[in-house]
Amino acid sequence: MNKTYPEPLRRESGCRVSFYYYADESAARVAAAIASAEGERMEANGYDFGFRCPGACRKTAGNEWEVVTP
Repeated sequence: MNKTYPEPLRRESGCRVSFYYYADESAARVAAAIASAEGERMEANGYDFGFRCPGACRKTAGNEWEVVTP
């Protein structure tokens, strides 16, 4: 699997995760798949994401796609 995220419109960093924002749903879905796989690998090594789930993808009120990344 390609582990290079598509270039997001913007990024926001959080305490345990980051958020990538995309205009295009297909790019967001690719990023979500990468984030999910990377999150599973990190959880297996003991990382705690709290209540956040890497790979979660949703459409925002601003019509962007938000992806939770590890």
